[in-house]
Amino acid sequence: MSDLETVPFAIIGGGVIGLSVAINLAKKFGPNSVYLFEKNSYLCEEQSSRNSGVIHSGIYYEPGSLKAELCVFGNRDLRDFCIKYKVPFLIKGKLILANSYEDEGVLEFYKSRASLNGLIGVQIISGHKIREYEPNVIGKSALLISQSGIIDVSSYLKKLESLAEEYGVTIFKRSTVLNISANSSGAICEIESGDNKYSFIAETLINASGLSADRIAKLINPESPYEIQPILGEYATFNCSKRGDISLNGMNVYKTPQYIKKDNRDYFVVGVHFTPTFEMGKNGIAKNGKTVLVGPTALAVSDDYGYGKSHHDLEYFLNEVRPIFPGLLLSDLSLGYSGIRAKLKTPKDDFVIKRDDKYPNCINVMADSPGLTSSLSIAKYLIDKVL
Repeated sequence: MSDLETVPFAIIGGGVIGLSVAINLAKKFGPNSVYLFEKNSYLCEEQSSRNSGVIHSGIYYEPGSLKAELCVFGNRDLRDFCIKYKVPFLIKGKLILANSYEDEGVLEFYKSRASLNGLIGVQIISGHKIREYEPNVIGKSALLISQSGIIDVSSYLKKLESLAEEYGVTIFKRSTVLNISANSSGAICEIESGDNKYSFIAETLINASGLSADRIAKLINPESPYEIQPILGEYATFNCSKRGDISLNGMNVYKTPQYIKKDNRDYFVVGVHFTPTFEMGKNGIAKNGKTVLVGPTALAVSDDYGYGKSHHDLEYFLNEVRPIFPGLLLSDLSLGYSGIRAKLKTPKDDFVIKRDDKYPNCINVMADSPGLTSSLSIAKYLIDKVL
């Protein structure tokens, strides 16, 4: 690309959301209209590929928020996408377990929220009924959500990348944004790629840079209010086929969210939970794998992200889940992988999908969890309601 060439759309960030936006823009505006810039050597190398792969239902999020709306729509869109493109996924549902009177009050709260957010079939079941779904977990009662599941994240990301190429998205990897000079008609972007530097003009610039989105937003507009806190999440694992009393039937299993007051905010945290994984059968159909993820933890870290060392030992994971899964022993657990997710600290706990206040040709797209589930609906929302 030569200096100061003008392109219709430039997207900063080659994660799951950047790719989803690129595909939908290229569908609408044609090949060679969309240019995507990723700083890493591979697309989706950061939080897009380091997560538990849960297909969220939308039950946790504030009614009327973008998270609630786009997660519910995204759950449907993601499943349709998986069916169309043969991406492995399983919808086995979720149990949120209550073990006290206070917990049961929280379940009632989320059952009401589920209705407000448009979920159907969400119900509270008894402790006896829990055993029919997952015989080895315990609770006084549980919230049963049928829409939750898991997706083969790697297959999903590979399909998005191939579709981007098919629709004519021009992708630049190992391309770091050094500077942005926004104006009323677009933005001049300075890029570094290896030993080379070059600049171009984007008529519309879309910031979908994940963990770096607040930094890019401030390059666009130094008065940008957004601030991202990187959160390190660590996982343990166990093999559920080792003993009958630690086997799981493939549901996502959570404790009741706990009420927290911190940093002048009141909110619920979902805590450490169980997520199943995949195996592919001989017929090529996905089935429950033997490995179960336990996690993630949540630890605020600095910009170096804290990779390379474990901050929680196996006893921590065991203590977190012992109240709902008494058969699990310390010897069953192994330390798993870790990942970083971008938690948007300001201005509020919701997705940001909007034009910059000063430079409307620049659009910020910031999405923490449930960003993977909502990725396709985020792209649709941007094009239909923001562009």
